[in-house]
Amino acid sequence: MLFNRQITEWEHIVNGSCDIEFDYVAIDSIGQVAIFSTFNRGFKPKIVTKSFEDFLKLDEFMETLPKIAKPIQKTESDGIYDDWKKYAELGFYAYDNQDVHRTNKLERYDIIYQPKEPLKIESRTELKKFENIIPKFDLVFGENLKFEELEKALRE
Repeated sequence: MLFNRQITEWEHIVNGSCDIEFDYVAIDSIGQVAIFSTFNRGFKPKIVTKSFEDFLKLDEFMETLPKIAKPIQKTESDGIYDDWKKYAELGFYAYDNQDVHRTNKLERYDIIYQPKEPLKIESRTELKKFENIIPKFDLVFGENLKFEELEKALRE
């Protein structure tokens, strides 16, 4: 689940007024997909909050995806990373805004898990119907990504 599906929470997500678990889907320059867990902080492209209805449909669609990949843990930090592991099993690169746990902020999304065989947008044509709310970046997923780097690489 990308978020709790409440319209009142959606309003907070759109205006960034409070900390709420919120994940969005993105596509890189070679068609790989990733999930970014934001906690409603860090870089969040405006396109992802364009439509509550479409985001609900995308969230529901995500729950129908089969496991297709072996997850590879990339983080060395201690923690419980089950949600990110599940995303990687679906073929997504799984990123988290770990700054919410840091005293010294690094202004980045940390890669928590990556799939051994990444899902590509071309292989899941159903994802294409959500392109109006899925940002595309001119970079390749697989490493930690600075917020500034994502902002510069955004192709909306």
